[in-house]
Amino acid sequence: MNDTITVIGGGISGITTAFTLQLLGFKTSCYSKHFVTPEAPDNPRFASLYPAASIIPHSVFSNQSEKLFQHSQSIFKLLLKHKVKGIKKHLHYEIYEFEKDDPSYAKSLENYQRVENLNTHKLQIPSRLHAPNLHGWAFKCIVAEWPTYISNLYNWYEKAGGELVQQKVDPQDIKNLKSNVIINCTGIWSSKLFDDSAPLKVVKGHLLYIHDAPLFKDDQGNIPSYNYTPHNNIYTDPQGNPTDVYCYPRTTGLALGGSREKGIINESGIFIGEENSDTIEMGGLNIPRQIYELNKEILLNTYDFDIRKYSSLEAKAAYRYIRSEDRDGLRIDTSKEFGKKIIHNYGHGGAGVTLSWGCALEVAQKINDFKLHELSNKLNHLLNKIV
Repeated sequence: MNDTITVIGGGISGITTAFTLQLLGFKTSCYSKHFVTPEAPDNPRFASLYPAASIIPHSVFSNQSEKLFQHSQSIFKLLLKHKVKGIKKHLHYEIYEFEKDDPSYAKSLENYQRVENLNTHKLQIPSRLHAPNLHGWAFKCIVAEWPTYISNLYNWYEKAGGELVQQKVDPQDIKNLKSNVIINCTGIWSSKLFDDSAPLKVVKGHLLYIHDAPLFKDDQGNIPSYNYTPHNNIYTDPQGNPTDVYCYPRTTGLALGGSREKGIINESGIFIGEENSDTIEMGGLNIPRQIYELNKEILLNTYDFDIRKYSSLEAKAAYRYIRSEDRDGLRIDTSKEFGKKIIHNYGHGGAGVTLSWGCALEVAQKINDFKLHELSNKLNHLLNKIV
């Protein structure tokens, strides 16, 4: 194909979309003021710098999410098969200290089981000390480790012939781009470039990285990870709703998180919204206390893993752009602006990595009727050559 396409946005959605289109035969360029590298600014708006990156369709508002998730999961399974660095499989738990119905995506998860039915003598189910009866589920979950995984995507994209252009794109620049088809993957920045009436709603989350913690396994040799939601007398969001903490062991350390502070971004780029009142200073930032304290208790009680032994701490805050909670927040559609065809791909909430391949393929299908097997075959061929 001789079609030239420009992708604006170099985060996980942008680079995955650009790489997918490049593999499917288009000539592409990916523009971004900053790519996800150590040189990128430490700014909460750059959510692609900080994901926990489990492949689970959390925190996304879309009636398309099930299909997109299944397509993404197929590609991540291919990457796992090729033993790509930065792709791991965890035994993941979603635990609640109160009764909870199965999630809508349960049938798409590998080895899905309710924790009430698990053999607690064989498996180490995450639990805090003196916890009540636990509910929830466990399954095999693919996890993409940052920054290894996104670095791979940049490298693969360039090896496939794609062009990374580190340049800010302003509205006046768009009409001068050579491409007649523009893919908008700018996320929270989108309203600065294109028409979108959705408000700039975000959820601020915090992550605590313990860089010198080793990658640990449970007694059965699984890498365990979890989301754990206690009763609301233990931990809540600022509105008083029970909320979770989470833990992801990585080759490069331990990632702990668990905060959902809703708000907006004003015209000056400042977050205005809810804030947790009970915080602790760690790794250079005030974070909700239970991200550290509750995870510490769960890890020690369940795995005899004491995070107090490790001291290389770094804390980050990032915004998940949710667009809207009362309508379809994910935007994958087409508009005509600046005399060009614009295909929008953003508003993934906290599921940017999870839906990345599925959304990229959806974009490709809006240009030509590409199928999942075409993308899989092209990616498989490339990986056989370079991995």
